[in-house]
Amino acid sequence: MYTVFNPVATYRVQFHKGFTFKDALQLVPYWQALGVKSLYASPIFEAVPGSTHGYDVINPLTVNPEIGTLDELRTLTAKCKAHGLAWIQDIVPNHMAFHDANTWLMDVMEKGTNSPFANVFDTGLGNVFFQGAIMVPFLGSTLEKAIDQKEIKLVWKKSKLWLAYYDQLYPVNLNAYRAIMDRLLKRSPNEAKSAKSALDKAEQTRKGSASGFETSWLNFLDEWNKYTQAPGVQSRLKRLLEQINHDQEALIAVCEQQYYRLCSWEETDLKINYRRFFTVNSLICTQVQRDDVFTLTHQFIKQMVDEACFQGLRVDHIDGLFDPEKYLYDLRKLVGPEVYIVVEKILEDKEKLPAVWPIQGTSGYDYLALSNKLFTADRERAFNKIYNQVVGRHNDDICQQTIEKKSYILHQHMQGEAANLFEFFRRSKFLSDVELESLDVTLLKEAISSILIFCPVYRFYGNSFPLESSERKQLKALFQAIRANKPNLIAALDVLEELLLTVPKNNNKRFNERLLYFYQRLMQFSGPLMAKGVEDTLMYTYNRFIGHNEVGSSLSTFGFSKKAFHMEMEERQRHWPLAMNGTATHDTKRGEDARARLQALSCLPKKWQTTVSNLENAVKSRQIVVPEVNDRYFIYQTLLATYPLIEEEREDYPTRLSAYLEKALREGKVHSDWAEPDQEYEEKCINFALSMLDEEAGLWPLWASLLEEVDRYGMLNSLGQVLLKTTAPGVPDFYQGAEYQDLSFVDPDNRRKVDYKLRYRFLKSIEKKDIDLLTYWREHPNGNIKMAMIVKLLHYRSQHAKLFEQGLYLPLKVRGRYRNHILAFCRRFGQQWSIAIIPLYIAELCIDQACPIEDINWKDTRIDWPEDIPIDFVDVLNNENGQVERALHLADLFRNRLPLTVLHVNGSEKTRAAGILLSLTSLPSAFGIGDLGPEAQRFASQLSRAGQRFWQLLPLNPTGAKEYYSPYSAYSVFAGNPILISPEVLVQKGLLTVKELADARLPMHSQVSYDEVSASKQKLLHAAFLRFIEGKRNSYQEGFERFMRTERDWLDDFAMYLLLKKQQEGQPWYKWPDKLKLRDRQTLADLAKKYKVDLLELKWQQYEFFNEWKVLKAQCEALSIQLLGDLPIYVNYDSVDVWTNRHLFNLGENGNLRGVAGVPPDYFNAEGQLWGMPTFNWKAHEQEKYAWWLTRFKKNLEWYHSIRLDHFRAFYDYWEVPASKENAVEGTWKIGPREKLFKLVKEKLGAVALIAEDLGDISPGVYKLRDRLGLPGMRVLQFAFGEDAPYSLHIPHQYSINSVVYTGTHDNNTVVGWYQEELDRAGKDRLQYYQGHKVKGANIHEEMIRMAYASVAKLAIIPMQDVLGLGKEARMNTPATTGINWKWRLLDNQFRLKHIKWLRELAKTYAR
Repeated sequence: MYTVFNPVATYRVQFHKGFTFKDALQLVPYWQALGVKSLYASPIFEAVPGSTHGYDVINPLTVNPEIGTLDELRTLTAKCKAHGLAWIQDIVPNHMAFHDANTWLMDVMEKGTNSPFANVFDTGLGNVFFQGAIMVPFLGSTLEKAIDQKEIKLVWKKSKLWLAYYDQLYPVNLNAYRAIMDRLLKRSPNEAKSAKSALDKAEQTRKGSASGFETSWLNFLDEWNKYTQAPGVQSRLKRLLEQINHDQEALIAVCEQQYYRLCSWEETDLKINYRRFFTVNSLICTQVQRDDVFTLTHQFIKQMVDEACFQGLRVDHIDGLFDPEKYLYDLRKLVGPEVYIVVEKILEDKEKLPAVWPIQGTSGYDYLALSNKLFTADRERAFNKIYNQVVGRHNDDICQQTIEKKSYILHQHMQGEAANLFEFFRRSKFLSDVELESLDVTLLKEAISSILIFCPVYRFYGNSFPLESSERKQLKALFQAIRANKPNLIAALDVLEELLLTVPKNNNKRFNERLLYFYQRLMQFSGPLMAKGVEDTLMYTYNRFIGHNEVGSSLSTFGFSKKAFHMEMEERQRHWPLAMNGTATHDTKRGEDARARLQALSCLPKKWQTTVSNLENAVKSRQIVVPEVNDRYFIYQTLLATYPLIEEEREDYPTRLSAYLEKALREGKVHSDWAEPDQEYEEKCINFALSMLDEEAGLWPLWASLLEEVDRYGMLNSLGQVLLKTTAPGVPDFYQGAEYQDLSFVDPDNRRKVDYKLRYRFLKSIEKKDIDLLTYWREHPNGNIKMAMIVKLLHYRSQHAKLFEQGLYLPLKVRGRYRNHILAFCRRFGQQWSIAIIPLYIAELCIDQACPIEDINWKDTRIDWPEDIPIDFVDVLNNENGQVERALHLADLFRNRLPLTVLHVNGSEKTRAAGILLSLTSLPSAFGIGDLGPEAQRFASQLSRAGQRFWQLLPLNPTGAKEYYSPYSAYSVFAGNPILISPEVLVQKGLLTVKELADARLPMHSQVSYDEVSASKQKLLHAAFLRFIEGKRNSYQEGFERFMRTERDWLDDFAMYLLLKKQQEGQPWYKWPDKLKLRDRQTLADLAKKYKVDLLELKWQQYEFFNEWKVLKAQCEALSIQLLGDLPIYVNYDSVDVWTNRHLFNLGENGNLRGVAGVPPDYFNAEGQLWGMPTFNWKAHEQEKYAWWLTRFKKNLEWYHSIRLDHFRAFYDYWEVPASKENAVEGTWKIGPREKLFKLVKEKLGAVALIAEDLGDISPGVYKLRDRLGLPGMRVLQFAFGEDAPYSLHIPHQYSINSVVYTGTHDNNTVVGWYQEELDRAGKDRLQYYQGHKVKGANIHEEMIRMAYASVAKLAIIPMQDVLGLGKEARMNTPATTGINWKWRLLDNQFRLKHIKWLRELAKTYAR
């Protein structure tokens, strides 16, 4: 098994030439002291000179020399490691810079398809999608005008010919050299023979392999350079180039000979023939879906992972890739299963991250959106009203506005992308000529574009045809939405829908491959259109409440309920516990504290309305030159969100604000644009905004008081955000500098220099003293309180990393008057609890009570304290201890305090404990038998609430009808019983349908009908397996492959055994033909090949069983519940274990039994008992150093936390009966392995928690062995009240501490049944006298349970039937009987709250 790296807490660092590896090296102690555990680095690969962000990579195989060297990177990561910091690296697989410093791209431009890098870039030279010479769209005008203006020249530099456009150099190809040489040598034809010959050779090899051309091309350049060094040649060459540069036709001819086409940037709104990042011409995309390109571009990443420099990766713009799923599997395979991987992915409202991706989650936009909405008060109606009053009636239909903006972007700026899709569709001939002629081509093109425009999410991810049902439903809904809005496209949409959803079912492989390529291209362009339409346009024009105009947020939602947030966090913990919790990134629209102020503003609609009204009246009355009203409304909110209260931070604010407003206006594309900026209007907006900052002018007083309020309440929101992201499921991520107040604008403002000296100085000051949050709060504008809280929380989180990675997320109930103003939840793992208490919408309370935040009267507001949590806690933020009973009253907790904190509770592992004995088969279920699904998890939670710390189970190995489904007679000691697989879990995994689940439901009875259940389950499992093998590759399947590798030692034989068992019509293995019975190697190999799929199905069942078991075990561990397993010593004769290991059992050469296990005659049975199981060949075991037993113990320890050793006495000595005997009378005692086995177990496996089943007729030697091994023995109260009661080992006053007491075992009657049916009158009298009061049959189970709990035995285990007080009808097993056992089931809601409370009180009373 492997463990994915846990970053614990990350800190994002932006590297550039102003902040290098050497700078970071000095800050490592600072980050360590801050409490972060992983640096999260911006791209560090070689980028365009002067790059401030690193996403314009020019070489992914080297370090950017502007930020350092490879050795400096190694030194930095080594120092980080020495200080306990890991490294998460941001990688950029989607694109590279379109720049003349990109040597790979220049090589392609020079050599075309002969370049070894031709397939790297997404152009017509690398695929069939694009057509024509690569556009180079960086001219300020047309090619002809640029040449006419002498902006483009053919030049000789660096020993090569180039086309130069100002300082940009583009290489020329072989054709240009031929033309130049022909003109240069026109008068001297006998010159440069070697160069001409080399050029001829290069031309000849151009049609061959890229490597062959490369050699001849380099040879030509070498000869060419030799020639140009000859006397007079360079001067002639210079004159020739001057002639060409003054001859427009000649220069155009050279340009037209290239593999690229120089053109104006304006052309790309209508035409583009390479894939670019969004609409950024200077970023050209790559084809990492190709294996050769992936391998090439990821070499350096692989090297750094192998050198342990990188422990994690963040994948930029996953939606831009042709096949995101394939890429992520390629990446996971490259870096291995332990490396942490997250992706930059924006999820739309209610969209879920694909569960099959082999990653840890997203980089945090989804979390940011949830957190932001949670802290925003649900005042949508009020803000709608204000917005409409000020701006005028506005379209509040966000879906419609999204469609309009996407349509605008597509038709104004991405027509080239739409045209490429249509042209490829047309060229691919998906439709016959007749079908195409029947359609209006213009409408067909518009229909294809409409799929992009109306797509409700960034993209879909289907990568095989036919598409999966869920994606088919989404596409159907999409087509319906387009039809409803564009009825003129119905005919074209019908054709496209049939093509994408129906035609692939014909299974024409070649056609489907072409069609899938088109579909994936379509989806590849959907994401950029969404980003440009919403993030880069609509978020700058729809200004109702700009706090929600944020990357990853939905403009249509306003606020978020606590209930909904809790549900999201529970799901996050289940599926993505290591996803990043981000609140600010390099891409967010504003800093996290600016957003926190806006959240505060959402609580103040009346004050906001008054402020806006006063500002608008002032603007109108004073006849100030102002921008349009929607832009004014944007400016008002922007200033409230970002204007600093600290004097020194105001110095550069006007400059920063001006740059931001310019960008915002151009992104909005209403009054200005990047292509055609309206600088006059921009100046008007900037001047108006700056006038509002003038404290001597008239506008400042109108909004200054509201600024102070939103800053104060916003800071509390900011602290709440910090507390939330450090305690909620996920990995808290901190953006550089945001450990202080972060009032940044969008990039590049958020990448400005961080004052680390200031931060480090404060950090050192708080290291020397206790942090008093209230003191810092009163000086909060300087950001000290935020940093102080971060330090506290991060160090706390680091100390309890496992709690926050694996701990359950449990919502807590808040009651009382101000319940809506508090979010509370608990994280629990084992005996540790962390309780987060976070304030919401506090501005409303302060206004209502006219008081400062720290003086709020919380009245009766309280949090229900879960009954299974100890009452003593530590207030982490305030360094105080506290105690609570039943409810935590906030009026006490927050008296003279800020209303937020984290409480930590440490439960102690008690020396005494209690548990429940309940077979998994006995759990309630709608499918005829208990299983590993939701009911098992529910029961584990009930045990925790009942104060129980052990769940004892019967063996989980597979059994069959021939053994009457006895768990003690399994046909494999290593396999799990597939009958326990949960159909509900299979539905969650998409392997069964809801209808199949409904059809499989069986009536709820108190008895298991094994034959009926077995048939039903096998039908379901087969259907699930077929979907599994037909499904596309995912992490679940990869896990299956790992499982088959790691478990092959037993799994292959197990599957073959079951296959043969079926083929031999259920006959035991020892009756099979000799070649099968004696395991002829070639025969088995031939069968394995022939029945590969059948064997795979049997192995998959085991994989699914252990997957589900792992989930249940993890939950039990989080609840501090230990799973107590049961290990039967003997093995079924007809089992895979005996078949594959005949020499380890007392068998003859042909596999016939020689010695049978049993017990000798006793008072109860004159003939003794024969069990039909072979005894062990202990000599053979000893010769093999007990390898089989060690493996068995190891497997059981993977399942359970402790193990009960059934029939422990056989490890000391055992009764062996010759196989020919009909009863056990003529057996003999044989010596078992004794200490030798257990010494090896301890040596190889460490200390193992074992319990010795030492019941029955036990010799003194068995007890001595038990005691030498230090094992607890079993004590059963039902055995205590015989004639020897005072001296019985089972009477409580005779117990030793190191023992386990039961009221009864699975082999006993229930306590009620025993009392009513088996205990004689004398025994009842003894029991009553022992108790000292009258005992009634109606409450005998309670008496016995209390007796067990009160005993000195360190562990008390009670069968569930006794907890419920059930009679003999609930007995699990009656020894020496068949066909009636192992059937009892717990009915739904039979284990009730009253039982839970009673058990909890008992556990509390008796310190268990």
